Amino acid sequence: MSVFLLLKLNACTSGPPPDACQAYVQESSVASILAMYYTLHTARQKDRVGLMRVLGTLANCKNDRAFEDPFLHSLVSTDMG
Repeated sequence: MSVFLLLKLNACTSGPPPDACQAYVQESSVASILAMYYTLHTARQKDRVGLMRVLGTLANCKNDRAFEDPFLHSLVSTDMG
């Protein structure tokens, strides 16, 4: 199942993110990158609830991709804009 669909489903429901979504982001670098792009999209839409739910999933990205400077810079600049 695509990470995008899991994250989209995650944004539409309440409660913690599904375990399958978190496991997929931890195991796959492609899933991690898609989750990062989804996070930027959610931040641009000013969806605070969705953003808070996705940020918890990003903490466990494969190879700590979510903590790289280009992504963090984009996220912070989007949040401030």
